[in-house]
Amino acid sequence: MKLFFIKSECQPTVVQLGEGLLGGDWYLKPLMMTQHAFVFILESEAIFYLDGEKTSVRQGQSLFIRKDTILSSQPPPHAPFRCSWIHFSPPGGISEISEEKLKADIMEVKNRTIPGSKQSIFILPETEEVDFYIPTVLDLGDSADDIASIMRMNLRERSMPSLNSAQMLSNGMNQILILATRRTVSATCGEKIRSVNTLPLLVQKALFIMQDKYNSLKGISEIARELRITPQHLIRIFKKTLGTTPLVHLQGIRIRKSCELLLHSGMTVKEIAFSVGCNDQRYFSRVFRRAMGMTPSEYIEHRYSRTL
Repeated sequence: MKLFFIKSECQPTVVQLGEGLLGGDWYLKPLMMTQHAFVFILESEAIFYLDGEKTSVRQGQSLFIRKDTILSSQPPPHAPFRCSWIHFSPPGGISEISEEKLKADIMEVKNRTIPGSKQSIFILPETEEVDFYIPTVLDLGDSADDIASIMRMNLRERSMPSLNSAQMLSNGMNQILILATRRTVSATCGEKIRSVNTLPLLVQKALFIMQDKYNSLKGISEIARELRITPQHLIRIFKKTLGTTPLVHLQGIRIRKSCELLLHSGMTVKEIAFSVGCNDQRYFSRVFRRAMGMTPSEYIEHRYSRTL
Protein backbone atom coordinates (compact mmCIF):
# COMPACT_ATOMS: atom_id res chain seq x y z
CA MET A 1 0.00 0.00 0.00
CA LYS A 2 1.42 3.37 -1.02
CA LEU A 3 1.73 6.23 1.47
CA PHE A 4 1.76 9.89 0.48
CA PHE A 5 3.02 13.12 2.04
CA ILE A 6 1.19 16.34 1.20
CA LYS A 7 3.03 19.53 2.06
CA SER A 8 0.63 22.02 3.60
CA GLU A 9 1.97 25.42 2.59
CA CYS A 10 -1.55 26.76 2.13
CA GLN A 11 -5.04 25.32 1.93
CA PRO A 12 -5.98 23.01 -0.96
CA THR A 13 -8.17 24.17 -3.82
CA VAL A 14 -11.31 22.10 -4.44
CA VAL A 15 -11.83 21.53 -8.16
CA GLN A 16 -14.80 19.16 -8.28
CA LEU A 17 -16.96 17.14 -5.89
CA GLY A 18 -20.00 14.91 -5.95
CA GLU A 19 -21.89 11.93 -4.55
CA GLY A 20 -23.61 9.03 -6.25
CA LEU A 21 -25.02 5.51 -6.05
CA LEU A 22 -23.17 3.39 -8.60
CA GLY A 23 -23.99 -0.17 -9.52
CA GLY A 24 -25.36 -2.55 -12.10
CA ASP A 25 -23.19 -2.47 -15.19
CA TRP A 26 -21.42 0.75 -14.17
CA TYR A 27 -17.67 0.75 -14.56
CA LEU A 28 -14.96 3.28 -15.28
CA LYS A 29 -12.93 3.02 -18.46
CA PRO A 30 -9.19 3.76 -18.05
CA LEU A 31 -8.50 7.47 -17.72
CA MET A 32 -5.62 9.58 -16.47
CA MET A 33 -6.39 11.66 -13.38
CA THR A 34 -5.78 15.36 -13.94
CA GLN A 35 -6.23 16.21 -10.24
CA HIS A 36 -5.71 14.43 -6.92
CA ALA A 37 -8.90 12.79 -5.63
CA PHE A 38 -10.27 11.69 -2.26
CA VAL A 39 -13.07 9.10 -2.53
CA PHE A 40 -15.14 8.06 0.49
CA ILE A 41 -17.19 4.84 0.32
CA LEU A 42 -20.50 5.40 2.12
CA GLU A 43 -22.14 2.04 1.39
CA SER A 44 -21.05 -1.43 0.19
CA GLU A 45 -17.74 -2.02 -1.63
CA ALA A 46 -16.00 -0.85 -4.80
CA ILE A 47 -13.10 -2.20 -6.85
CA PHE A 48 -10.77 0.18 -8.64
CA TYR A 49 -7.57 -0.26 -10.61
CA LEU A 50 -4.80 2.27 -9.98
CA ASP A 51 -2.13 2.00 -12.68
CA GLY A 52 -3.40 -1.54 -13.22
CA GLU A 53 -3.22 -2.55 -9.55
CA LYS A 54 -6.49 -3.91 -8.15
CA THR A 55 -7.66 -1.97 -5.10
CA SER A 56 -10.73 -2.90 -3.03
CA VAL A 57 -12.38 -0.20 -0.91
CA ARG A 58 -15.28 -0.93 1.44
CA GLN A 59 -17.75 1.10 3.47
CA GLY A 60 -16.03 3.40 5.97
CA GLN A 61 -12.79 3.53 3.98
CA SER A 62 -11.30 6.21 1.77
CA LEU A 63 -9.34 5.96 -1.45
CA PHE A 64 -6.68 8.52 -2.32
CA ILE A 65 -5.84 8.77 -6.02
CA ARG A 66 -2.79 10.73 -7.06
CA LYS A 67 -2.75 13.00 -10.07
CA ASP A 68 -1.50 11.30 -13.28
CA THR A 69 -2.66 7.88 -12.05
CA ILE A 70 -4.40 5.72 -14.67
CA LEU A 71 -7.75 4.97 -12.99
CA SER A 72 -10.34 2.36 -13.98
CA SER A 73 -12.86 0.13 -12.22
CA GLN A 74 -14.97 -2.98 -12.58
CA PRO A 75 -18.68 -3.39 -11.81
CA PRO A 76 -19.39 -3.58 -8.04
CA PRO A 77 -18.83 -7.14 -6.79
CA HIS A 78 -21.85 -7.40 -4.48
CA ALA A 79 -24.30 -4.51 -4.68
CA PRO A 80 -24.48 -0.89 -5.83
CA PHE A 81 -22.09 1.25 -3.83
CA ARG A 82 -22.53 4.82 -2.72
CA CYS A 83 -19.57 7.13 -2.57
CA SER A 84 -18.67 10.78 -2.41
CA TRP A 85 -15.57 12.30 -3.96
CA ILE A 86 -13.52 15.46 -4.07
CA HIS A 87 -10.95 16.39 -6.71
CA PHE A 88 -8.48 18.87 -5.26
CA SER A 89 -5.14 20.55 -5.83
CA PRO A 90 -2.72 20.90 -2.87
CA PRO A 91 -0.48 23.95 -3.54
CA GLY A 92 2.31 22.52 -1.40
CA GLY A 93 2.88 19.49 -3.61
CA ILE A 94 2.77 15.76 -2.93
CA SER A 95 5.27 12.91 -2.82
CA GLU A 96 5.32 9.20 -2.02
CA ILE A 97 7.06 8.24 1.24
CA SER A 98 7.79 5.09 3.23
CA GLU A 99 6.33 4.08 6.60
CA GLU A 100 9.82 4.52 8.06
CA LYS A 101 9.90 8.14 6.87
CA LEU A 102 6.44 8.75 8.35
CA LYS A 103 7.53 7.31 11.71
CA ALA A 104 10.68 9.46 11.67
CA ASP A 105 8.64 12.59 10.86
CA ILE A 106 6.18 11.87 13.65
CA MET A 107 8.97 11.27 16.15
CA GLU A 108 10.49 14.62 15.18
CA VAL A 109 7.16 16.39 15.76
CA LYS A 110 6.67 14.53 19.04
CA ASN A 111 10.13 15.46 20.31
CA ARG A 112 9.56 19.05 19.24
CA THR A 113 6.21 19.40 20.99
CA ILE A 114 6.62 17.23 24.10
CA PRO A 115 10.25 16.15 24.55
CA GLY A 116 10.55 13.33 27.05
CA SER A 117 6.95 12.13 26.80
CA LYS A 118 6.66 8.45 27.71
CA GLN A 119 3.18 8.07 26.25
CA SER A 120 2.29 7.76 22.57
CA ILE A 121 0.81 11.25 22.41
CA PHE A 122 1.82 14.47 20.79
CA ILE A 123 0.04 17.77 20.33
CA LEU A 124 -0.92 19.49 17.11
CA PRO A 125 -1.60 23.11 18.12
CA GLU A 126 -4.54 24.62 16.26
CA THR A 127 -2.29 27.45 15.07
CA GLU A 128 0.54 25.19 13.87
CA GLU A 129 0.88 24.42 10.19
CA VAL A 130 0.15 20.74 9.65
CA ASP A 131 1.55 18.53 6.93
CA PHE A 132 -0.65 15.68 5.73
CA TYR A 133 -0.07 11.95 5.44
CA ILE A 134 -2.50 9.62 3.69
CA PRO A 135 -2.28 6.08 2.27
CA THR A 136 -4.00 4.84 -0.87
CA VAL A 137 -6.68 3.09 1.20
CA LEU A 138 -7.48 4.20 4.73
CA ASP A 139 -9.89 2.74 7.30
CA LEU A 140 -11.40 5.93 8.71
CA GLY A 141 -12.78 4.34 11.89
CA ASP A 142 -14.43 6.84 14.22
CA SER A 143 -13.49 9.68 11.84
CA ALA A 144 -15.83 8.34 9.13
CA ASP A 145 -18.92 10.16 10.45
CA ASP A 146 -17.04 13.46 10.71
CA ILE A 147 -15.70 13.15 7.17
CA ALA A 148 -19.15 12.19 5.82
CA SER A 149 -20.58 15.29 7.49
CA ILE A 150 -17.90 17.53 5.96
CA MET A 151 -18.51 16.01 2.53
CA ARG A 152 -22.24 16.73 2.83
CA MET A 153 -21.58 20.32 3.90
CA ASN A 154 -19.27 20.79 0.92
CA LEU A 155 -21.94 19.45 -1.43
CA ARG A 156 -24.51 21.86 0.02
CA GLU A 157 -22.06 24.73 -0.33
CA ARG A 158 -21.43 23.84 -3.98
CA SER A 159 -25.16 23.58 -4.72
CA MET A 160 -25.86 27.02 -3.18
CA PRO A 161 -22.67 28.98 -3.87
CA SER A 162 -21.83 32.24 -2.16
CA LEU A 163 -18.97 34.72 -2.28
CA ASN A 164 -17.13 32.63 0.33
CA SER A 165 -17.80 29.23 -1.28
CA ALA A 166 -14.24 28.65 -2.51
CA GLN A 167 -12.84 29.34 0.95
CA MET A 168 -15.49 27.18 2.64
CA LEU A 169 -14.75 24.25 0.31
CA SER A 170 -11.02 24.68 0.87
CA ASN A 171 -11.54 24.70 4.66
CA GLY A 172 -13.61 21.53 4.41
CA MET A 173 -10.96 19.72 2.37
CA ASN A 174 -8.33 20.86 4.84
CA GLN A 175 -10.32 19.35 7.72
CA ILE A 176 -10.73 16.08 5.80
CA LEU A 177 -6.97 15.86 5.27
CA ILE A 178 -6.34 16.58 8.96
CA LEU A 179 -8.74 13.82 10.04
CA ALA A 180 -7.22 11.40 7.52
CA THR A 181 -3.73 12.27 8.74
CA ARG A 182 -4.68 11.54 12.33
CA ARG A 183 -6.06 8.13 11.35
CA THR A 184 -2.96 7.42 9.27
CA VAL A 185 -0.59 8.29 12.10
CA SER A 186 -2.61 6.23 14.57
CA ALA A 187 -2.72 3.18 12.27
CA THR A 188 0.90 3.39 11.13
CA CYS A 189 2.72 4.53 14.26
CA GLY A 190 0.36 3.72 17.11
CA GLU A 191 0.47 7.39 18.06
CA LYS A 192 -2.46 9.24 19.54
CA ILE A 193 -2.84 12.81 18.31
CA ARG A 194 -4.36 15.47 20.49
CA SER A 195 -5.21 19.02 19.58
CA VAL A 196 -4.85 21.75 22.16
CA ASN A 197 -8.59 22.47 22.23
CA THR A 198 -9.40 18.83 23.12
CA LEU A 199 -7.32 18.94 26.32
CA PRO A 200 -8.74 19.69 29.79
CA LEU A 201 -9.25 23.41 30.31
CA LEU A 202 -6.69 23.57 33.12
CA VAL A 203 -4.03 22.03 30.86
CA GLN A 204 -4.96 24.39 28.01
CA LYS A 205 -4.48 27.36 30.33
CA ALA A 206 -1.13 26.05 31.55
CA LEU A 207 0.06 25.51 27.98
CA PHE A 208 -1.02 29.04 27.06
CA ILE A 209 0.89 30.51 30.02
CA MET A 210 4.03 28.57 29.06
CA GLN A 211 3.80 29.62 25.43
CA ASP A 212 3.19 33.25 26.37
CA LYS A 213 5.72 33.57 29.20
CA TYR A 214 8.32 30.86 28.50
CA ASN A 215 11.19 33.39 28.64
CA SER A 216 10.22 34.90 31.99
CA LEU A 217 8.80 32.02 34.05
CA LYS A 218 10.92 31.25 37.10
CA GLY A 219 9.42 27.80 37.62
CA ILE A 220 6.35 25.61 37.68
CA SER A 221 5.15 27.13 40.96
CA GLU A 222 4.57 30.43 39.15
CA ILE A 223 2.21 28.71 36.69
CA ALA A 224 0.41 26.88 39.50
CA ARG A 225 -0.14 30.16 41.39
CA GLU A 226 -1.67 31.77 38.31
CA LEU A 227 -4.02 28.78 37.93
CA ARG A 228 -4.76 28.76 41.69
CA ILE A 229 -3.71 25.14 42.14
CA THR A 230 -0.75 23.45 43.81
CA PRO A 231 2.37 22.54 41.83
CA GLN A 232 1.73 18.90 42.74
CA HIS A 233 -1.74 19.02 41.18
CA LEU A 234 -0.34 20.66 38.03
CA ILE A 235 2.24 17.88 37.70
CA ARG A 236 -0.41 15.18 38.20
CA ILE A 237 -2.77 16.49 35.50
CA PHE A 238 0.12 16.94 33.05
CA LYS A 239 1.32 13.39 33.58
CA LYS A 240 -2.20 12.01 33.27
CA THR A 241 -3.05 14.02 30.13
CA LEU A 242 0.25 14.33 28.27
CA GLY A 243 2.49 11.69 29.83
CA THR A 244 5.12 14.28 30.75
CA THR A 245 5.74 16.97 33.37
CA PRO A 246 5.16 20.74 33.14
CA LEU A 247 8.91 21.34 33.50
CA VAL A 248 9.80 19.04 30.59
CA HIS A 249 7.15 20.71 28.42
CA LEU A 250 8.40 24.19 29.32
CA GLN A 251 11.93 23.11 28.49
CA GLY A 252 10.65 21.82 25.16
CA ILE A 253 9.22 25.24 24.31
CA ARG A 254 12.51 26.89 25.23
CA ILE A 255 14.52 24.38 23.21
CA ARG A 256 12.27 24.84 20.16
CA LYS A 257 12.64 28.64 20.38
CA SER A 258 16.38 28.39 20.93
CA CYS A 259 16.70 26.24 17.79
CA GLU A 260 15.08 29.01 15.77
CA LEU A 261 17.40 31.62 17.30
CA LEU A 262 20.51 29.48 16.76
CA LEU A 263 19.77 29.26 13.05
CA HIS A 264 18.44 32.71 12.30
CA SER A 265 19.33 35.33 14.94
CA GLY A 266 23.13 35.59 14.90
CA MET A 267 23.07 35.67 18.71
CA THR A 268 25.62 33.82 20.83
CA VAL A 269 24.65 30.68 22.78
CA LYS A 270 24.84 32.68 26.01
CA GLU A 271 22.55 35.39 24.64
CA ILE A 272 20.08 32.79 23.41
CA ALA A 273 20.06 31.01 26.77
CA PHE A 274 19.13 34.26 28.51
CA SER A 275 16.53 35.17 25.88
CA VAL A 276 14.60 31.92 26.39
CA GLY A 277 14.62 32.22 30.17
CA CYS A 278 17.73 30.32 31.24
CA ASN A 279 20.32 32.29 33.20
CA ASP A 280 22.91 29.50 33.29
CA GLN A 281 24.57 28.77 29.94
CA ARG A 282 26.04 25.46 31.11
CA TYR A 283 22.69 24.23 32.34
CA PHE A 284 21.07 25.40 29.10
CA SER A 285 23.63 23.46 27.02
CA ARG A 286 23.05 20.29 29.10
CA VAL A 287 19.27 20.52 28.66
CA PHE A 288 19.69 21.26 24.94
CA ARG A 289 21.98 18.26 24.45
CA ARG A 290 19.63 15.97 26.36
CA ALA A 291 16.70 17.06 24.18
CA MET A 292 18.43 17.30 20.78
CA GLY A 293 21.26 14.78 21.12
CA MET A 294 23.89 17.44 20.39
CA THR A 295 25.21 20.72 21.78
CA PRO A 296 23.91 24.08 20.50
CA SER A 297 27.11 24.56 18.46
CA GLU A 298 26.85 21.06 16.98
CA TYR A 299 23.20 21.76 16.12
CA ILE A 300 24.21 24.78 14.02
CA GLU A 301 26.91 22.77 12.22
CA HIS A 302 24.50 19.85 11.64
CA ARG A 303 21.72 22.00 10.19
CA TYR A 304 24.19 24.01 8.09
CA SER A 305 25.74 20.86 6.63
CA ARG A 306 22.26 19.59 5.61
CA THR A 307 21.69 22.71 3.48
CA LEU A 308 24.92 22.32 1.49
